[in-house]
Amino acid sequence: MLIPTMLSSQQGTQLSHYMLDKYLLNPAYAGLDYSLSATALIRSQYSELPGNPNSQFLAVNLPFAKWNGGLGVMLKNERLGAFNETGFYTSYAYQLETNDFILSGALRVGLVSTRLSGDDLITPGGEYEGTIINHNDPLLDVGLLRGAVPDLGIAIYFRNRFIEGGLSLDRLWSRSLKFDDLDIEKNIELGFYVQSSFSNGGALRFIPSLLMKTDAIELQTDLNLLVKYNGNVFGGIGIRGYNSTSIDAISVLGGLKLNSNYTLTYSYDIGVSDLRHFNEGGHEISLNYNLNKLIGVGRDPRIIYNPRHL
Repeated sequence: MLIPTMLSSQQGTQLSHYMLDKYLLNPAYAGLDYSLSATALIRSQYSELPGNPNSQFLAVNLPFAKWNGGLGVMLKNERLGAFNETGFYTSYAYQLETNDFILSGALRVGLVSTRLSGDDLITPGGEYEGTIINHNDPLLDVGLLRGAVPDLGIAIYFRNRFIEGGLSLDRLWSRSLKFDDLDIEKNIELGFYVQSSFSNGGALRFIPSLLMKTDAIELQTDLNLLVKYNGNVFGGIGIRGYNSTSIDAISVLGGLKLNSNYTLTYSYDIGVSDLRHFNEGGHEISLNYNLNKLIGVGRDPRIIYNPRHL
């Protein structure tokens, strides 16, 4: 008789640069820079720990005035233990703009491919001597298993003179992936982000931010303070977690504008959970390109058809 077993683990991506390109978090942010913005990001979490999470992102977004909003695409690849997941996403955000605020709502659709390497799994009753891999588990296969499912997410984003933030709901579609007799279930994830910004009246600008993520079972928080000097050099510190069961790391971040278009950022996560005894922290590096040219400001003028030949 087969006894079903349920295992739980980290599913969502952890990012320390979440406040620098908010499109990675929330598709409703697309176009709100009023320029083309592209970010490449590489992250290694719990470095030197076997099977540690690794993530790579490439995201591009820009305004699209003809549709009163913004467009974006994102490619991500993530490895976590025996699992490797690659997803391609595209999104559209509709923006309502008034004299006092901007409200944006977005839909993100994508295709997610998941690969499970049975050779990398180890079971308590398995046999692993030399080249022998025998899990002694009828649900687990040796070799590579593949599967693909569509994905869907929705989001809103709000901005005014004093504050901005948004809500996102991810994995509405790609919740269940079947490998023969093995099922992988992913929980829907709700994300909430908010930030403010204020100056000391001089060259310094302070940007506090808060990110909260939950799957209705666990809650994860990120609290960060970013300080910019003359808009070109910046640094920050953040903490992930809020109690003894969710606290994970302290993040130290620094970056600079290489020129008018490119910004380079690096951060190091210092582990504070029990896992700190088994890994060497986390590394994250990102490069953002911003065209720094206003796109789609104002709407196309109304067309007046005139049959006369001038």
